[in-house]
Amino acid sequence: MNTGERIKQLRKEKGLSAEYIAEMIGVSPSTIYRYENNDIASMKIDKLKMIADLLGTSASDLLGWSDDPSALSDAESFLLSSFRKMNEKDQGRVLGFVESILSESDYIKTVVPDSVTESA
Repeated sequence: MNTGERIKQLRKEKGLSAEYIAEMIGVSPSTIYRYENNDIASMKIDKLKMIADLLGTSASDLLGWSDDPSALSDAESFLLSSFRKMNEKDQGRVLGFVESILSESDYIKTVVPDSVTESA
């Protein structure tokens, strides 16, 4: 199940309309439907967090991430542990950089080559 399917399933379980979610987070209902159909390649972090809050879950659950740290790849563990060591200012810079990368490209999730995880 992908992120959009999780959003749609939880929204329906909670009895919430796409129109209500859209109004609460400041987007059009068609944007919510596009999220649910995975027609939008990357969702802004703040929108994902607001949707998660409205659905009574976490952004990581909507993304399908496990709370179990052992489920993370080596590269993900490295990034997460490094991020947690940073001060708030540097964390903001990292988040801004990531958002910039995602907004500038036609983001498609790909498998990280082993060479990247080995160098981490």
